[in-house]
Amino acid sequence: MKIKIFNREICACALLDTNSACAKSSAEMEKSMRKMKQKAADSMKAAAKRAAALMRDTRGENYVDTAVKILIAVVLGALLLAGLYTLFGDVVMPTLTQRIQEMFNYAG
Repeated sequence: MKIKIFNREICACALLDTNSACAKSSAEMEKSMRKMKQKAADSMKAAAKRAAALMRDTRGENYVDTAVKILIAVVLGALLLAGLYTLFGDVVMPTLTQRIQEMFNYAG
């Protein structure tokens, strides 16, 4: 007894192919499975070719966008850093120094 499994169906055929309907459906299932397998392989090859073409693409449209984003981030970061430096230098540090001196002032 020979058992073939195609597409979630089990077809048990005799080795001498005495059941011709089972043999035909088995051959049809095998043919459709080959077609599906070939179709999947072709779609994978096409996807790989598209990915390779995108990787080889040397147009500069994405580079300009990325450069502008980086420039904006650097400018905003510099402004934020300058604001924090000014805030700490003028407001926080003198107040902190005064409070520390008051805390350790034993004469007073």
